[in-house]
Amino acid sequence: MPDEAHVVQTNGLHPGLMVYTHPVDQYAWGSTLLSNPTYATAANINPAGSPVLTLIHNGGDTAAWTAAAVSGGGFDFTSTAQAQEGTQSIDASVSVNNDIAGFTAPAPLNPQDFSDLRLYVYFTAFPTQGNKDVEFQWESAGAPVGNAVSIKPYCDTTLFNVWQLVDIPFADFGLGTTPLIDELQIKTVDTGPGNAPDYYLDAVNLVSAAGGSGVERYIFQPGYSEEYNLLGLTLRAYNSSKQKLAPTEFFGLAALANGCVLNYRDKNRVFTSLIFRDVWDMLRIGSVTGNVEPDNGSGATFGIRFNIPSDQLRLDGSKDQYLELIVRDDLTGLDRFMVTLDLEKHTGEL
Repeated sequence: MPDEAHVVQTNGLHPGLMVYTHPVDQYAWGSTLLSNPTYATAANINPAGSPVLTLIHNGGDTAAWTAAAVSGGGFDFTSTAQAQEGTQSIDASVSVNNDIAGFTAPAPLNPQDFSDLRLYVYFTAFPTQGNKDVEFQWESAGAPVGNAVSIKPYCDTTLFNVWQLVDIPFADFGLGTTPLIDELQIKTVDTGPGNAPDYYLDAVNLVSAAGGSGVERYIFQPGYSEEYNLLGLTLRAYNSSKQKLAPTEFFGLAALANGCVLNYRDKNRVFTSLIFRDVWDMLRIGSVTGNVEPDNGSGATFGIRFNIPSDQLRLDGSKDQYLELIVRDDLTGLDRFMVTLDLEKHTGEL
């Protein structure tokens, strides 16, 4: 007789269906906001602060760490072609794969004394073919320590001919058990088709852990035993002097110089990063909706929502995963600004 799908037939026994069972996850819907230990959920703040900086290199405008080519000859350490501060910068526009620049400190440093590596980058090209990157690696006594960190989660590699702030938390380098560092190496990565990235670097600094960092982070992190699916994230602002959502503005403010950063990450690395200086940067991302609710005067409440399919972004507290918004510009021109999350909390299995 013809085969029957999913039917088991044995001599002397009646045919029957073979059934498999799997546990069914249960979830409870909820919502929350990203929050900050100082400002709670209010993100319309000025994060300027007074960070204490240790200069590594600024293109030779100021004497600092010793710069030298470690590999290849693609770095010009006193270029005047572009500059974010002063008149000189580090020119890597002709660097190729595995060209490495080294910056050696006058004396070894304790990495626990610093919170961030901060610099500015200026891209003139960043091809999308193949694997293109700029990597940062700390050294101690001639040997690499911790992790090599890609520049890509910390800036917009599609934004050209403008200086961008790059702020890398020291925790991302994995230097927790490293007693001393004495050299920063920067490497150009260019494998596969297409040309290497063309870029300049300037104002490379360490940020002291003892003072303010000059940025503020708003975070949602599940407890250790908690798991959530993120269903949606909404940026919501109230501006009492604007009633239109202009794409080239940030909720009625002029486009931001540094931009807000939205990260999905754990304590060691960034998985997904979005940087937005204006509404248009937000609208470039798929599954985004916007709305405007005018008030009775001359202002309005604006909302930009990122809709996320179920099970596409899971926050697992046991893996130290969390969401963060990093405010890097003065947002006090907004009357209100916050970030809300729609979540499904995993409550067990049936």
